[in-house]
Amino acid sequence: MNFVCTLACSQEFKRVNNITGTCAYCKNERIIKDAKRIDNEDCFFCRDTCVILLRHQLKKKWGKHCESCAYCFSVSKTVVTAEYEGTYKEFCSEDCSSNYKIFCTCNETCSAR
Repeated sequence: MNFVCTLACSQEFKRVNNITGTCAYCKNERIIKDAKRIDNEDCFFCRDTCVILLRHQLKKKWGKHCESCAYCFSVSKTVVTAEYEGTYKEFCSEDCSSNYKIFCTCNETCSAR
């Protein structure tokens, strides 16, 4: 595993080591700039514009959906809404909602010590 200090360093590492993939939106083979989990599939993107355009396309196709799960940060056609500490959070599944609740409960218990 390699660690990098900045986004620029990350991009340079990918370029030097020829880490490329097919962009989920434009289908070009390029250096991977971003990765998102969308409906249980890992998707790679070559630029921010492709991420934005795919999100727009999903909104038109799916309507209301989970744009970023509060627990795992994935994008999903399924949306589960739950209230935690007075605010509503969106999750991609009941499992993520439950895991978030467990994480928050554990965090509160640990910080109270």
